[in-house]
Amino acid sequence: MTAASWEDLKATARTAEALGYSTIMMPDHLRNQLPPLVALSAVTSRITLGTMTLATAIRDPVMTAREAAMMQFVSQGHFELGLGAG
Repeated sequence: MTAASWEDLKATARTAEALGYSTIMMPDHLRNQLPPLVALSAVTSRITLGTMTLATAIRDPVMTAREAAMMQFVSQGHFELGLGAG
């Protein structure tokens, strides 16, 4: 899922949740897009939030683990972390 703004992202996530979708996944690219872990931060109440594949080559592993743990906490257990070579 991508969005042009924070408001667009929240509206899209809430619409997906209302339509019965179970998961929202964000890609991790360096082009013009919102950072996935920040963009996913608790915009829904029950839908699972996740990263398609975080590019581990450009991310510090300790900071990624901390951010993923915080996403798990903020989303009340509705977070899936995807990792890859990017």
